[in-house]
Parts: sequence; structure tokens; C-alpha cells
Amino acid sequence: MADDPLKRFIEITGASEDEAANFLGSRTDVEICVNDYFDFLASAGAPPPPAEPEVRAPIAPIEDVMLPPDVANPHALPVVVDNLRDFRVEAELQQAALTGEGDTSRRRFEDLFRPPVDLLFKGGDFLNAKEFAKSEKKWILVDLQNSNVFLSVVLNRDLWQSPSLTSYIQEHFLLVQYNVTSTEGSKFQRTYNVDESDYPHVQVIDPRTGESLEKLGGEGVSLDPVYVTAFLKAFIHLNGSPDNFDAPKNVTPRDVRRLLEEERELQEAIQRSMS
Repeated sequence: MADDPLKRFIEITGASEDEAANFLGSRTDVEICVNDYFDFLASAGAPPPPAEPEVRAPIAPIEDVMLPPDVANPHALPVVVDNLRDFRVEAELQQAALTGEGDTSRRRFEDLFRPPVDLLFKGGDFLNAKEFAKSEKKWILVDLQNSNVFLSVVLNRDLWQSPSLTSYIQEHFLLVQYNVTSTEGSKFQRTYNVDESDYPHVQVIDPRTGESLEKLGGEGVSLDPVYVTAFLKAFIHLNGSPDNFDAPKNVTPRDVRRLLEEERELQEAIQRSMS
């Protein structure tokens, strides 16, 4: 089997290369990542991808004396071990089912992709968020999450935990996060015409008018912290704060490219200083 963790993960799970790369992140323990991946599928209500049938060499013919079942030694039977199963997790799931203590796989999933509670607005509904953002002179950044789309849920782990991004958001934006199945999430989805192909889905909203100014994400798009930081910096360079009375300007790819290079150089310098 291939030594490359990404290839091994794909061979075991049948996931796409983008899903595998996003799920592994910087982790190298493939067995733990595989277990977490199947936990995610179970928690989202999706069946795991079918495993490819293993093709083994034909068994060589042997000549021996046939013994009746009551004579054969059961301890001589071969023991088959499936290296792709996590028996500890299976035992936990069985115990939870028997005792009614809850869904272990969902608990593990929620721990791994816990929302950034320290960064989120917790002052009520979207109308309250708009009023608060106006008073703080900040733009609203909305993360509309869909639990059935992995690239949407993984933002909690890979995007909103980035120190440079979170510090910039705290300075200039009010982060609001809704699940599309919640009352506020469903209302936001209808108001801003978000469809199934729009996840992961992040929007910049003008708190004064409720107008959608920018959108990030979309089907199959992985939102990288370095890119998102550069994009938001370009937006602030163009528009300042919401108390600016000029009409908001849209970010262009050229705006992002310049800041993206600066952001990547900054991140590389940070990594070098830590090594």
C-alpha cells in the first residue's frame, strides 16, 4: 500500500482528492483520520463509500484427511484480522446503542469540528447582528453551514482557527454562523437565494442596508485561510468601515493577487521563525 498518507486515505475511504486533502490537513495518522472520516459520514446521515473488492491469489490445492466438525480442533482455525476496522470505536457505538447514552460518532464529530464560539456573535438574531455591527462600525461576515457538505463543516477546523485570519476578523468584521437547518439559517438561505451548489458559503453583508457585497466559496471550493485573509484585506482596503458613505466597491482578482502574495510571504516568515 502506498506510503503517502493522502493516497492511502483515498484508497481506504474512496474519497475525492480534495476531500482527502481537506480532511487530513496536517495530520499524518491515517487510521485516526479514516475513523474520523467515517464518523463524519455517519453523523451527516450519508453511507460510507463502498469498499473495492479485494482480489487475492487463488488458494493452492492441498491433500488432507477430512474430519467431521465434532472432531476438528476449533483452536486451529485461522484468525482473520481486519486492519481497516476500529474495534474500539465499534465497541463505543454498540455500548451507546445499548445504554442510550448518545451517539458516540456524533460527539467525536462535534468535538473535531466545533464552531469558533469565541469569535462568533452571540447577541441574538440577524437583525440584532446588523444593529450591533453598525454600532461597532464593522461589516458582517456570515458563514452559512450545511452539515451534509464536508467542505462547509471543515471551515470550523481549517479556516476559523487561523490566528492571523481571526485577529483580522475581530478588528473589522462581525462573524455570524448559522446552520441552514436552523430558523435563522433557513431564513438567511431564502433571503439571499443560497442553493445547494453554493456550499461552502461565506458572505460579506453591509449592516446598514443588508446588501450582500461579496461571496466566497461554492461547490467543491476549499476556502484556504491565506486566500480568505488576503480577500478580506483587499475588501477593507477598498471600503474601509461601514461609516464610509461611499458606495461599496467589489474586490477584483487583481486586488487579491497582490495581497495574497504578501500574506503568503508573511505566513512563510512565521513558519520559519517557529522552526
